[in-house]
Amino acid sequence: MKRIMKIIFGLFGALLLLLIVAAVGATLFIDPNDYRDTIAAKVQEQTGRELDIEGEIKLSLFPWLGLELGAMQMGNARGFADKPFARIEAAEARVKLLPLLKLQTQIDTVLLRGLVLNLHRRSDGVSNWDDLAKAGEKPVAEPRAEKPSSEADGEKLEQMLAALAIGGIALEEANIEWRDDLSKQRFSLKHFNFSAGAIRIGEAIPLKLSTELLSSAPEINGSLDFSGDVTADPFAQRYRAQGMKLSTVLNGKGIPGAKLEATLGGDAAVDLATQQANLQGFTLNAMGVELKLTVAGKQIIDKPSFSGELVSNEFVPRQLLSQLDITLPEMADPSVMGKAKLSTRFEGGLDQVALNGLSLQLDDTTFGGKASVGNFAAPVIRYTLNLDEIDVDRYLPPPSDKPAAEEKVAPKGATTAAATELPLELMRSLDIDGSFTVGKVKVMNLHSDTIVATLKAKKGKFRLHPLSANLYKGGYSGNIGLDVRGKKAKLSLDEKLSGVQSGPLLKDFMGKEYVTGEASVAAKMTASGLDQMEIRRTLNGNGSFKFANGKVNGVNIGQLIRNAYALYKKQPMPKKEEKSTDFANLSGSFTVTNGVLNTKDLSALSPLFQIAGKGSVNLVKERLDLRLNTTILHDAGDVASGGVAELKGEKIPVTVKGSFSDPKFGVDVASIFEAKASAEVEKKKAEVKKEVDKQIETEKKKLEKDLENKLKNMLKF
Repeated sequence: MKRIMKIIFGLFGALLLLLIVAAVGATLFIDPNDYRDTIAAKVQEQTGRELDIEGEIKLSLFPWLGLELGAMQMGNARGFADKPFARIEAAEARVKLLPLLKLQTQIDTVLLRGLVLNLHRRSDGVSNWDDLAKAGEKPVAEPRAEKPSSEADGEKLEQMLAALAIGGIALEEANIEWRDDLSKQRFSLKHFNFSAGAIRIGEAIPLKLSTELLSSAPEINGSLDFSGDVTADPFAQRYRAQGMKLSTVLNGKGIPGAKLEATLGGDAAVDLATQQANLQGFTLNAMGVELKLTVAGKQIIDKPSFSGELVSNEFVPRQLLSQLDITLPEMADPSVMGKAKLSTRFEGGLDQVALNGLSLQLDDTTFGGKASVGNFAAPVIRYTLNLDEIDVDRYLPPPSDKPAAEEKVAPKGATTAAATELPLELMRSLDIDGSFTVGKVKVMNLHSDTIVATLKAKKGKFRLHPLSANLYKGGYSGNIGLDVRGKKAKLSLDEKLSGVQSGPLLKDFMGKEYVTGEASVAAKMTASGLDQMEIRRTLNGNGSFKFANGKVNGVNIGQLIRNAYALYKKQPMPKKEEKSTDFANLSGSFTVTNGVLNTKDLSALSPLFQIAGKGSVNLVKERLDLRLNTTILHDAGDVASGGVAELKGEKIPVTVKGSFSDPKFGVDVASIFEAKASAEVEKKKAEVKKEVDKQIETEKKKLEKDLENKLKNMLKF
């Protein structure tokens, strides 16, 4: 084998020497410019394109065997614009002569100056280089059985490539234009310059690139600069890039915020033999945000996996979004979105990724935990997340100064965009099992803490359970379901409040303590759809409530009765009292049918009266229709002092009708007195009838006695 290799390389050396002699002869006896027309004709024959050689063709011999080309251009393909497909102003390539005799190749810097390249794809998908690609196609030869190469052959090839030295590559002042009528895109690279330093196997190659970018669709212009050292060792299958730095300044409507200044840099290495890769010190700086990335990859060919860390500096989200031309809505606290910081470790592969040690700081809130996503086609999501505390109200719109009547109200039948924009197909593919805990939260002025929410989802069925929170000295627990398997989403709700102080809760939530007392509420409901009004219209279920030792604010039932009583008696109105109704116990149960709540056992008990009520609450139309039969248990005093002792023990009807925002109360005292008068009349009738009957009976007995006496007298002898 060694003898054969010697013969092969000997023949190669002899052939190379012959070529050198031929080249020397060519430079001495042949002028290549005499063959311009022949060269152009051959190009025309092979490609169908015109080649116009404007400049001179020069050959050099010693110490460099070289070729210099002057200006030349190639015509465009048929059916395209009447301008050159490609043009160069000058090109140079030289190889040192004497090292060739030792089977060493030393190439000087290869230079291409003034390249102009016009690339165009028409709307029919045909490009102006398709014909060149077809012209270069060759018939596919029958595959030949390859003889296994020996290690010696590989060593010789490695030695030959190791002996190859290129002084560098330079592309100067190139201009490349790309026009795509199919995708309506057009951009160009102006003043494109590229240089590569001395090129040798296994040694660092310094690279530099700079260009100006112009794009009309999208509208972008700016500059790009790149530098770095690249090392390639194909025999060891190791590749490395060090000190890489890419800087860009871009402007135009196609850039979010119309301007982008960014730098990207770091080191990278790939080892194909061990299937490992890594990024070290990779840093992105843009718009006040600095991201540092470290990545290590394994089995990058067979089964790629990676791990690493991502860390940001502390930046200003409000400023970042402004630079991206994203306008934030007005927020109650203008100082929010003032600082943020992100850090996380990660690992994954082609179809899964996991975040560990996740930490996101936003203003005064810290969000953390871990999460993973697998099977991107049908995502499997697992997470354990936590949040220390947050005041959501700071991020909500500020309170409106307009009266409630002036607030914009959605027209009847209107639906929210969220109801129709949910990605139902994606939701049906999700597999979720995760928990989220919150230390403290304030939202819509409601305070709660120790919140735990566990979400599970599979095949379109979502379940939020256990769901719990501490609030207002009591607790909340819930079991919420969402089923999106069908055409319309279905909701199920099983929620409970226990031991909650209703007064502070309602005051924080609605601005007023409509009801105070310790509240316990339970409800089981179902509904269809995701729009608020559609949920109301389809709401069905039942529930119960109980309030202990509290009061209803906004209405004083005792005062209403006393006022009605005074009006009926035509007496002066009693003195005004606080608009509230105290109770020791307020309770009831209800059913809901298509958004209409009905109750038959509403009950309230106070020291002064007892209420037994029934009626309906229309959640869709926001209307009330209740009847409260109020029995006076104790009320000292007469009419003049505001008392209604006369009505003690009577059931007085109190009605509540109208809208939620403006309920109307009615007290029917007259019916009580009408009933009492009617009863008195009936009583008198009964008494008169009794007296008449008594008199009739007396007269009857008297007549009977008189008749008896007369008969006795008639029978006397």
